[in-house]
Amino acid sequence: MNFIDISIPIKHGMMVYPGDPEPVISLVKDMEGDDDYNISKIDTCLHAGTHIDVPSHIVPNGETIGRVELERFCGKCRVLDKHDIPVIKAADLEVHELEKGDRILFKTRNSGFLNRGEFTKDYTYIDATGANYLKNAGISLVGIDYLSVESFYSTDFKTHRILLENNIIILESINLFHVEAGEYFLFAAPINVFDSEGAPARAILMNLPNM
Repeated sequence: MNFIDISIPIKHGMMVYPGDPEPVISLVKDMEGDDDYNISKIDTCLHAGTHIDVPSHIVPNGETIGRVELERFCGKCRVLDKHDIPVIKAADLEVHELEKGDRILFKTRNSGFLNRGEFTKDYTYIDATGANYLKNAGISLVGIDYLSVESFYSTDFKTHRILLENNIIILESINLFHVEAGEYFLFAAPINVFDSEGAPARAILMNLPNM
């Protein structure tokens, strides 16, 4: 079994979405001082690095992290290669036979942007037609290789609304640079910050034989 870590580490100085606070990690117990052990604390936005968005991110009284079944975050998934387009629209998805319950991860030109260290505003995103296509297909989870599925210039957050209002889990900031298109098993359970609207996740793809 081959494990592929597609997570973006949370660390000092990492790229975050403009307006979000950068993570601060510090030692409160330090063996290099007078302490017998190390203990660290972290002050971070729950949407830093690879993370999950659930309905309460944008839907009043929507599901929170701790109330979503674990199987929603884990299971068979498909990586679709869309590296040659700036916007993922319905027309770009019609060539695929999407099925109800599918988990879909988009590999785009964004994977190259992740290594730049500076935020790129014109990243590839999913527009409203693409989001509606995913909704109508009954997709259960959608992931993308940048900090948001939404256009940076969006003012109505329509893509998020369409997906989350229809209980489609969003997985953002995954690194698919070295991942080939195809079928995998995805494990992307978030940490259980029970009443939160999102949380960091260790996202892993498993390439199972005879899948």
